[in-house]
Amino acid sequence: MKIIIISTLTKNLLFRETADKIFDEIIEKSSDNLVCIDFKNTESITRSFAHQYMIRKNHSKKQIKEINIPTNILKMFEIFNNLKKNTIEMKY
Repeated sequence: MKIIIISTLTKNLLFRETADKIFDEIIEKSSDNLVCIDFKNTESITRSFAHQYMIRKNHSKKQIKEINIPTNILKMFEIFNNLKKNTIEMKY
């Protein structure tokens, strides 16, 4: 299954609820185990959306792959991944 973000949601990803919507209404209801998320032409993403998206992705039983990720959006996902890594390292 392929989900094109700008066709399904919007080109500006702002809210945690929007990330929940794509998971609750599309990804988790899909019978496909592999879901491809296409971020082509997505213009912006907030830290809140990226955080909730990654939380939901990490808890999903589906295999989720992102493609065509613009640099600014990739950087936001990397910020979340770095925060998660630093939090885990601080616990030890």
